[in-house]
Amino acid sequence: MASAPDRGVITDWLIDFVQTGLNVSVGDIEAPPDVGWQSDSAKVNAEFIPYLVSTPGTATRSSGSFGDPSMDWKIPYTLTTYGVKRRQVEDLADDVRAALLDVKKVPLTMKDGVTVWKITTIDCTAIGGVGYTTAVTPTAFSETDSFNLTLSRSL
Repeated sequence: MASAPDRGVITDWLIDFVQTGLNVSVGDIEAPPDVGWQSDSAKVNAEFIPYLVSTPGTATRSSGSFGDPSMDWKIPYTLTTYGVKRRQVEDLADDVRAALLDVKKVPLTMKDGVTVWKITTIDCTAIGGVGYTTAVTPTAFSETDSFNLTLSRSL
């Protein structure tokens, strides 16, 4: 019987895992509230709260079993880190990457409350370059890393 995981359940888990585990705000495709500049960025001692933005990519079937090739899925995400210093962005992205690469065998119950898919592994497929914008002062930096979550259907 062909099946597919509920994408929203996986996205919610990813955002919660990073927010809770690293105590950092994560936006769902857009910046979360109450992050970034907390006052006029041009003022002395202006505070910037770093954050991440999670963006789901197009999921694809993996090899799966002979009887049901849709039993395994690759679910891609990009996580973009924002900060005011290159080192701040890279350090936060490194911490997120390390935490995600440690994830193994996490069961996720789908919306029906019965079906369970298991995150078997998370792979980092790209460590993004550091970008910056001069549209704000001081300059803001970002890094976008790419990940694949491999899910298998638990029977």
